[in-house]
Parts: sequence; structure tokens; C-alpha cells
Amino acid sequence: MLPTMWDWIQGLSAGGGAFLGSFLGLFAILLGALFNAWLNRRRDDRLREEERRTLAAALRAEILTFRSKIQARAGTIKKFAMIKDHEFRFCDLPGFRDPIVFRANADRIGLLGSATADRVVTFYALVDEIGDMLQSDNVISARFLEPDLPLNQLMASSLERVERIAADLEKIERGKITGD
Repeated sequence: MLPTMWDWIQGLSAGGGAFLGSFLGLFAILLGALFNAWLNRRRDDRLREEERRTLAAALRAEILTFRSKIQARAGTIKKFAMIKDHEFRFCDLPGFRDPIVFRANADRIGLLGSATADRVVTFYALVDEIGDMLQSDNVISARFLEPDLPLNQLMASSLERVERIAADLEKIERGKITGD
């Protein structure tokens, strides 16, 4: 078969040979471009997955830090809950109202998948609301310390959510969840 094809190529006119050479060159260029696109897609997917895992790890660390801060505030409130008709001041906990990682990466939260992103955003909304309640003039009156009041309910709700969110983010970080 190869000798027959070679004889056919040698029998082509000059224009036919130029056309065949151009066609084979174009085919090789297209094949190379498709292979390059495939390689770029694989690299982009790998980089996106790495970015997703890094984001999950950073948010997990920040959320666990907020858990500690909320628990500390809840402990302080419980200690002073017995004081009636008394006002006391909280000193600001640095960074309580400034979720640095979340704010810097808000445009990339979608990388976590819709369910996890929803839980993360809801958690930060609760943290923001708790921060508003705790830091309005930095004065907490004893009337805000009853267990059934919104501040205590928000803090309890936030603490309940932390473990599930942290578990999801850890799964993403370890590559066990690939997104929804």
C-alpha cells in the first residue's frame, strides 16, 4: 500500500503536490492546536481545584477562629448574666467584625459548590449580625443577656453551624468533595 501511495504522490502535478502539502500542514497545525487546548484545559482544571482546596482551607481556619471568638463572648455573657440592672462594656476583640479571608475571596465562594457556599455565606451573615448586636456602642445591658433573646439564639445557631461547615470545607480541602 505504501508504494502505491508514494507512486500516486509522485504522479501529482506541481499544483496538486502543493495543495496536498498545504492540506497536510493545516491538518498538523489543527491537530497541534487541539492537543494544546486539551493540555491547557487540564492545567486550568488542576489550578482551579488547587484554588478551591486552598480557599476551603483558609475559610475553615477563619470559621474555626470565629467559633472560638463566639464561644469566648458567649462565656463572658454567661458569667455576667446573673448581674441585673447593670451595664458593662466589652472591649473589642480584634478582627471579630472583619472576616478577612471571606471578604477577600467573596467572588470565589462559588468554587466551593452551591450547598457549601450557601452555608458559608449564611454563617458569615450570622457572625455579622452578632457583631452588630455586641458592638453597638460596646455596651451590653443585662436585659440583653436572657437566654431566649436574639443575641443568644444567634450565637447558639452560629456555633451549631460551624461544625458542619468546617467538616464540608475539610472534605473539599482533602479532595473528597468535588463540587455540586
